[in-house]
Amino acid sequence: MRKVSFLSLLALTLLLASSCIQATTETTTQPTSTNTSIPAPTNNPTPEPPGITWTSIGPGGGGNLTAIAFASSGTIYVGCDVGGVYRSTDDGQTWEIINEGLKLYAITEIVVDPTNPSLVYLGSYGGIYKSEDGGDHWEWKDNGFPTVDEWPWGVPIGSMEIDPHIPSTIYAGVGDTNFDRWGQGKIYKSTDSGDSWFVVNEGTQGIDSEAIIYEIAIDPQNTDIVYSSTDRGFYKSFDGGVSWERKEEGLPHSSTREVVIYPQDPNILYLTLYSPPNQTPWQGGVYKSMDGGETWVEKTYGLDIKIGEPGDHPYSTSNYEQIQIDAQNPDVVYVGANYWTGKFGVYRTTNGGDYWQLVTREDNWERGWKPFDGQRVESMAMDPSNSSRILWSETGLFETLDAGETWHQIYTNETPPGSGWWQGRGLEVTGVYDIEIDPTNSNNIYFAYADINFLRSENSGQTFARSVGGLDPAETNSFFTIVIDPDDPTIIYASRGWWNWNSGDILKSIDSGRNWTVIGAPSSGLPDSLVFTLVLDYSSPVENRTLYAVSYENGVYKSTDGGTSWTAINEGLGTSGNYYYQSLVIDPTDPQVLYAGVESGLYKTTDGGATWNKLSWDMQNIGLVEIDPQDPQILYASVLYHLGGLYRSLDGGTTWELLFSDPVVKAIAIDPFNPEIIYIATKDYDESPLGRGVFRSMDGGETWLPVNEGLSHLSIFSIEIDPNNPNILYLGTEGNGAFRGIVEE
Repeated sequence: MRKVSFLSLLALTLLLASSCIQATTETTTQPTSTNTSIPAPTNNPTPEPPGITWTSIGPGGGGNLTAIAFASSGTIYVGCDVGGVYRSTDDGQTWEIINEGLKLYAITEIVVDPTNPSLVYLGSYGGIYKSEDGGDHWEWKDNGFPTVDEWPWGVPIGSMEIDPHIPSTIYAGVGDTNFDRWGQGKIYKSTDSGDSWFVVNEGTQGIDSEAIIYEIAIDPQNTDIVYSSTDRGFYKSFDGGVSWERKEEGLPHSSTREVVIYPQDPNILYLTLYSPPNQTPWQGGVYKSMDGGETWVEKTYGLDIKIGEPGDHPYSTSNYEQIQIDAQNPDVVYVGANYWTGKFGVYRTTNGGDYWQLVTREDNWERGWKPFDGQRVESMAMDPSNSSRILWSETGLFETLDAGETWHQIYTNETPPGSGWWQGRGLEVTGVYDIEIDPTNSNNIYFAYADINFLRSENSGQTFARSVGGLDPAETNSFFTIVIDPDDPTIIYASRGWWNWNSGDILKSIDSGRNWTVIGAPSSGLPDSLVFTLVLDYSSPVENRTLYAVSYENGVYKSTDGGTSWTAINEGLGTSGNYYYQSLVIDPTDPQVLYAGVESGLYKTTDGGATWNKLSWDMQNIGLVEIDPQDPQILYASVLYHLGGLYRSLDGGTTWELLFSDPVVKAIAIDPFNPEIIYIATKDYDESPLGRGVFRSMDGGETWLPVNEGLSHLSIFSIEIDPNNPNILYLGTEGNGAFRGIVEE
């Protein structure tokens, strides 16, 4: 399944609601506007501002890898659910991110023309992309697909397949984005190498109109015969996809997933079925046909079978989806387990499915920096020139060269070997919520990651170590915000939780992030919820710090004993309905003054949060608030969505002007040495699935220019300036991990 959090779904609802609210307030006095976007060129020559070159860093891996494809010798393509496309030209030793031309980063499928390895096609949540130069550039091929009026996802592609005899003929089935269902039951076809498409089964008898297409397979000897596995049945076409017949004799139900054909005898097929979560009897696993799909026989002996209890997560029930067949031996088949518990990994049969054996075990599986915990097999591919070589992926990428006897990872390097420090190979597939730098030693950098918790570096991001000592990483999947104590940088506060539901706590480390203890939880007065913002009162005693936390849905909480106990401080801040979008900042010159941004507007306290008063500014949905480090009367705030952008106040929040228009300004960083230099980072928005990257102002926000050279991902979570050298910056992206930026001298 793809990464679609309850926060994303909630954002859609809140967006519609907030748009209605704001529509009623547009007749009120609006803030004055200066430059709302990139300024137009002038004829007057001006000094060229210094550029910034961004370089990808990170440990490698960490997020869902959703597609794998082999091309010519040594070339492999990998797709990610949030990071786009990656290419290796040296058999996985190194990787590069190749996203130029993409309109979104959610990749579902990759296929390569068997006669021209430079011709590559992508399936995505938003349709199909084509490259004629091996992935250097991508072009969206939407001719024949329905126009997208409201959301950007277009037609989500569940499967693609190229006709092996006529490679200009391609099939594409409509899948599911998890947001909504689009065009179910439809199979598109192109006869001109993807330049135009039509619904091949339009108005014909066959596939259920509500079906989600999971797989398309073409008979390699008679390409008029096409198969499609869906959640509403398994289908066969004898006329190139125009009409379809259901073929389910012997199957216990209609929820099918993946199908493979033995190329030397296309009557031999293997099919995976999906067993509904937490229901008995279990009806998943593998089925086999010896007559072209007319009849099926169960082949599940040896597969791990687990059924979750009612209310358990769906991945507590064992299922098997990805499947590959040896092109030289129909009895050798591999299937991937698609669940979290039990004997996860890859299973192999060498006797046509009569018995399956787990071939990914702790004793034969090199994992990289990932611990030996549960992993779903997200994608799998067999080298067409060597059936003993198989790749599979989830949050890492793994390879066997001996038909599953041993497995090794190809996404990261331990540097030096045995050290526990890892250096990525370029396959960066994570989101980085926050990055913080030790104010006394810039070599020490701390990273709050989605899915892989907390990582630290002691050499400015050259190598990484995962640091979760004292914690059970299985209890959460993400860190969200980090605060370093400036008077004792060995003390670090952080928040963690699940990005896909509202649960989390606050942690403290006293050894630079190596080990952690929980300090903010329901037992100490803080609700079990996500905390995206932590603020430290630097004037309070180190041994007894005052902390503020923004609890998602619950408001602002305060601790005056270093996090041992917490109290809600929401008087005057509005009702809980205002507590979804929240930000908090403390005045560097007066710790009793704080600003809080919520849905209903911007609030200020002058008594350390005892009471809050709403400022007269009309804006709602406040995303961020920042204070000029040298003048606390200068405030910056981002407004989300409608009327969104970066605003500035020069009088402590009384009046505001719009500096930069963008629906989601996700991060603001002000140069502490020269506050005239400001950076903002933008994030994707529902009407624009790519962000616009990073912009910089050299004149206090009056004018802005993009600084995106080297960035492969323009949707940004976080930006941080090195406190000791403002010419070094760090970015956390939403899908390509972390980047280091160097300002040109």
